[in-house]
Amino acid sequence: PRGRRSAWPCRAAALASMVVLARRHAAFAGPWSARAGACCRRSGGDAQDGACPDRERWLAMRRIAREAEEAGAWRAPGLRMPSPVGLGLLALSVLGRLLWGWRASLCAACFGAGAALVVASVAEHGMPSTHGTSGRLRLKLANRRTRFRGEVRQLGAFSQRHRLPSNVAVLLSSAGKFAARDAEAAREEREGELWRHVEQDLSAGMSAEELQQRLRPRLFVFDFDSVAASGSSQFELLREAVSFIITTASKHDEVLVRLTSSGGGAGDYGLATAQLKRLRTAGIQLTVCADTVAASGGYMLACVANRVVAAPFATIGSIGVVAGLPNFHRLIDKLDVEFTQVTAGKHKRTANVLVPNTEEGLAKFKEDVDSMHAAFKDHVHESRPSVDIEAVSTGEAWLAVAARERNLIDEVGISDDVLSAKEDEGFDIVHLRLAPRKSEVSLSLSTAGSALGALSRLATSVWQRLLPDRVQAFGLERFP
Repeated sequence: PRGRRSAWPCRAAALASMVVLARRHAAFAGPWSARAGACCRRSGGDAQDGACPDRERWLAMRRIAREAEEAGAWRAPGLRMPSPVGLGLLALSVLGRLLWGWRASLCAACFGAGAALVVASVAEHGMPSTHGTSGRLRLKLANRRTRFRGEVRQLGAFSQRHRLPSNVAVLLSSAGKFAARDAEAAREEREGELWRHVEQDLSAGMSAEELQQRLRPRLFVFDFDSVAASGSSQFELLREAVSFIITTASKHDEVLVRLTSSGGGAGDYGLATAQLKRLRTAGIQLTVCADTVAASGGYMLACVANRVVAAPFATIGSIGVVAGLPNFHRLIDKLDVEFTQVTAGKHKRTANVLVPNTEEGLAKFKEDVDSMHAAFKDHVHESRPSVDIEAVSTGEAWLAVAARERNLIDEVGISDDVLSAKEDEGFDIVHLRLAPRKSEVSLSLSTAGSALGALSRLATSVWQRLLPDRVQAFGLERFP
């Protein structure tokens, strides 16, 4: 039938999808700090520096709060639009046209809403303002339960495929119900304990914001990988991440940098070191994890941290300076080419490329390199006073165990273990990375549109092959 009553499901679905899409835009429009305050993400504790006298109590309270959130007692807002909803609306519009005879205008509205949801979900990873950031950074909650939620669900589906005898299934179901009931009772008891602690602290004069920050601290994580990624992007990420963290972090939050660098220009790494020092100056606990290499300029960055962790086979150290230039003046003489160089200042050009070097110039060049090395040594000694700087500043590099013996690092371990330990303490793991540029966003949107167009053409071709009579009856051949 083509009456008005047959059109209400399509209208309702289109209206609902548009409302959900508007809610999603509103959820991602606000600043992260505002959303974080609403869901108790601006939280933390002073367990690292010993300022909290009852560390174990606060850790227990954090675990109880996390269990309550995982059980649904409170949940952080963060609406993520699933693409199956959009695909369902697309299918509904087509089926309504082919099978139920809905009007073309209604089907077009339903199809448009579904297409908008599909394109938005496909292009979500390219939007600069995702998760309410200012557009320069993208934030992602990287807790284990959040990261592996889909995999855990899929694993559970695998286990349900194995059929057991009926009596065994009944026995297991009964035992599972008893276990669930006991777990629920234990959870309610822990939540009651948490409530009593919170009431006690509030009565003692602690503010609600301070209490929230203590209960749910955040660990900001970002990567500095000058080996796999372009150097300019890594320095830009470092600058933006440090500025963002200093602006939004509470005194209980911490920072972890996963560092992979074998060094580079002294000016670039000197600036990057100054950026990390801003975190120390702001009183934010800083941990650097080197899973593969932190040498030369990489170690210049690492030694700034309160805590340095290196993987067993990571390369650490190389506290030295190297500089050199090729000289082509003999080749120029053979080619009978004359090159004239004019300088103002006695030491304007100490090492030359196209004219012969002088003993005085090379001596000055060596003096500059030694001066840079002395500044490097002073920086390491200031950051880690326990290091025998003369013994480790020979330019050598060591594996993590040997570096630990020389006090170049604090622990031997990998970043994944550090993150897991922090999450067990009650920290939310917040991963930061640079948002893609406008060109990348345009590419993502164009790719999504191309994919949607290809899907539409493929569906039309299949329908024309499988249902030629019905397609012709409804005039679908007139559609492009």
